[in-house]
Amino acid sequence: MLNRFASLTGKFMTYTGVILLVLMGVIYAYEWQVINRDAEAQLLEKGNSMAVSLSRTLQSITEDDIRKGLVLNNGTRLPGEELKRRLFDQTLKVVPESEQEARKRSQEAANADGKQTLYDGRVVPLAQYELKYTSAFDEYTDERWQSVIDGFLTDENVLFAVAAMNSDNPDYAGYIPTHNSAYSPQGEASRDQWGQEGLLSQKYRANRVFNDETGYRSATVKDTSKALLQKYPRPLEGKVVETWNVSYPLTIDGKHWGGVRIALSKEGSDALVAKQRLLMGLAFALQYVVVLALLFVLSRLIVARRLQFVLRAAANLNSHEADLTYRIPVKGKDEMAQLGAEVNHFLAHLQDMIGTVRGMSHQVGTISGSLTQSAAQSSAMASDMTRTVREMAAGAENQATGAEDSAKAMEEMAAGILRIAEASAQVNVGTQQLVQQAELGGASSEQAMRQMNVMSESAFQVGEAIRHLDEGMQTVGEMADVISGIASQTGLLALNAAIEAARAGEHGKGFAVVASEVRKLADQSVASAGQIHDRVEGLQSSMRAAVQAMKQGRTEVESGVNQVEQVKEALDLMVGMVHRISEQMEEISSAAEQMTAGTEEVTAGIEEMARIAGSASDHANQVAEASGVQLRVSEEAKEQSDTLREAGRKLQEAVDRFKV
Repeated sequence: MLNRFASLTGKFMTYTGVILLVLMGVIYAYEWQVINRDAEAQLLEKGNSMAVSLSRTLQSITEDDIRKGLVLNNGTRLPGEELKRRLFDQTLKVVPESEQEARKRSQEAANADGKQTLYDGRVVPLAQYELKYTSAFDEYTDERWQSVIDGFLTDENVLFAVAAMNSDNPDYAGYIPTHNSAYSPQGEASRDQWGQEGLLSQKYRANRVFNDETGYRSATVKDTSKALLQKYPRPLEGKVVETWNVSYPLTIDGKHWGGVRIALSKEGSDALVAKQRLLMGLAFALQYVVVLALLFVLSRLIVARRLQFVLRAAANLNSHEADLTYRIPVKGKDEMAQLGAEVNHFLAHLQDMIGTVRGMSHQVGTISGSLTQSAAQSSAMASDMTRTVREMAAGAENQATGAEDSAKAMEEMAAGILRIAEASAQVNVGTQQLVQQAELGGASSEQAMRQMNVMSESAFQVGEAIRHLDEGMQTVGEMADVISGIASQTGLLALNAAIEAARAGEHGKGFAVVASEVRKLADQSVASAGQIHDRVEGLQSSMRAAVQAMKQGRTEVESGVNQVEQVKEALDLMVGMVHRISEQMEEISSAAEQMTAGTEEVTAGIEEMARIAGSASDHANQVAEASGVQLRVSEEAKEQSDTLREAGRKLQEAVDRFKV
């Protein structure tokens, strides 16, 4: 792995990868900010368009109702002027029950310390900030504005949309007469933790004055050139969400009434931004990998692949067996092609030089090998000749001395051979007797085998008889079971008869006595049948044990038959071996007689050989002296040949590293 990074391709890819990563990182960081700005711009544009649209929609509906007048669902008729008067009546009345609820909540430890900062920096108790009010136009806004406001909650990023009243009394600026249905539930759905429902419930967000800084500015905004954007953190479902409040003035019949508020959650926008950033990161990563892959392929094809030929040539020269016939493929006219051509010229010159040296080293090796071989052969022959001649001289002297001893030994050997012939005759007689005894043993083993076979067959027949008897005992057991069943039925009949006799009264007494006796006989039959059954099971167990024993005995008999057969085979083998020994002893006896006659002739030959050996000893001593001189000359020639051969071997090893 380290070698790959140390290569030119590895270094090129490393440097290129780092530079490309830095460039893409800079571009990614720039795009990161661009995506965030675009997302915020889109979110602001959405809030601005919704605020303007809601303001104009409420303005259009209200001005149309002022022109035409209307009748509320409760039957109240509102002429246009009356409706306009009510809408601009800024008088608010606090709900008395709301004050009672506020005092009750303030007494709880969890709510006693609650505070709220108003538009002018004043800090008031939270219970005071949450008071509920009524106005002259609540009925109208609940009926005509709420459905319109609910229609602007179709986007998941919109938290709420409301209309906030402006007032000459700053403490009333930000009054919300009508809220979204989701923030103003009715009935059981509006029940809060203090048990209140409807208007008094803390879940009912309408009829409150939101005169904190955000609410106050939303109600007093008058600039129609653009929407007012306010950002603030808002607790929502256990977490704080960055909220954008987009406000736009609400003008009715040419007079400023207040403003509309569109609250947008930044969480959805942030999720979209995160998704876009992730997709952009994946796209950059894919581009990075693709570009690196293309650069790697191009570097391998253009540089590394052609450079491998040069590296292979250099590795070839440095290897144990260098191939000087290898040539680098040359394509094109660039620097790599020129380098390959120069290396090829160098290999050609080196190939010619090594070829010449190899031929000379081969000739030196051949000559030195032949010279060494000849010297070695000459030295070996001289050494063998000297040793042989000296041995012949010594042997001739010993032969002359020992010839007389050999003649005496031959006479003694003739006497010994005669005794061997006599002993061989006696051994032959003994082997004949041993053959007879072995044949008798074989006949006895055959008789024993026949008797054991008869015993095995008898044991098998006895086992079969016991098995048939066991089957018969099973039948007896079944009959005992039948008798037991009949006795049980008889006992039941006797019991029924006794019951019938009891019903008959005085007339059935005699029959009851008979039924009692029959019942006793049935009980005795049942007991006897049980005993028979037990005895049958005991006999069956004994017979099974006997059958098992017979099987075991038959197995032992078969084993004995096998052993007797092995003894018979051993006796037959012994008889054959004794016959062969007898024949060999007869041949030994005959050979001993012939050896006795031959020893006399050998004795005469030994005496003649002693005379010739004395003469050969003198001539052998003269030849030994001459061969000693020749041996010294051959050893000197062999040492010089070995030196030349070692030099040729080293030269041959040096040139064998190259293939020419």
